[in-house]
Amino acid sequence: MSKDKETLDSREILFIFDSRDCCPNGEREVGNQGPRIDSISNRAMVTDLCLKRIIRDYFMYLDNKNDKILVRQTIEYGDNQEISIDQRFIEDLGVEESRIKKMSTNELRTLVSDTFIDHRLFGSMLILSNEFIATTGCVQFENSLSMNIPSVIQTSISSTLASESGKGAGSLGLSSVLDYGVFCVHGIVNKRLSELSSASEEDGRKLFEAMWNGVKALNTRTKFQMLPRGLISVIPKDTRFRIPHVNQSIRLADEQGKNFYECIFNLDELFKLLLKYQDRIKKIDYFFDPGFNMEVNSVIFNSFTKALKKSNISIPTAQFQGNFS
Repeated sequence: MSKDKETLDSREILFIFDSRDCCPNGEREVGNQGPRIDSISNRAMVTDLCLKRIIRDYFMYLDNKNDKILVRQTIEYGDNQEISIDQRFIEDLGVEESRIKKMSTNELRTLVSDTFIDHRLFGSMLILSNEFIATTGCVQFENSLSMNIPSVIQTSISSTLASESGKGAGSLGLSSVLDYGVFCVHGIVNKRLSELSSASEEDGRKLFEAMWNGVKALNTRTKFQMLPRGLISVIPKDTRFRIPHVNQSIRLADEQGKNFYECIFNLDELFKLLLKYQDRIKKIDYFFDPGFNMEVNSVIFNSFTKALKKSNISIPTAQFQGNFS
């Protein structure tokens, strides 16, 4: 990270999204043909790996020079030949392999950090030119259970593969989806780790855009009806401070709703925490879907700032700017 870039500050993140007639996080035991369900609570689950994959895929879609992705799932081809992981990695670094072998460990760390945004945000482990490079990510997300208990709907699926003779070979199977699920993912950013990974405030801005737009960009049969609904970032004055139990501070007023416009999000506990710790909070950034209805002290608001003012919370706030819609 260049000296003129500001280090990514500590934050608490709350990201709300919903899914309708889709499978937000597949269960490996059934070949990802059904949603992952917590066996104790019967709530659907979205893992941190799932959200990080969504973010990485969005960065890959943007394909910016200094925001390459280190951890990929896709296989690339050049002239109909598969590109090896080593070859793709060297090409992304933009440096000849012979030069890489002459670099010091610190030079290699800087090169990797400058090239790969997921390394700066989420960390990674790799061996490069016989040097082991390990970085703990400054951004972490919790595995999250749905705010409601969704119903699992089983549907039939079919596939047909064309053969050389022109005759198709088909097969039938079953797939399961959630009728409607709402999720609130809690994440944290640690500034001390941002300094070690060279993550910048600009990286943070791109992260939030990737969270919001990455969910909207999902275009598979099992995920295209997922949509972002709310995003809150709380920046503390002391980078070591974390708001206790903020991950449990938003709930549904009624868990029986079957679409977004039937949902009212109760923010009582969140606002109690913000009021209690407002002297320790530097700023709140936010963005909400225009249809997001929030309940605070039995009053319904569709404006986050009005709800804060009504609750006598005087923390500086700003709506996320950039590619949000």
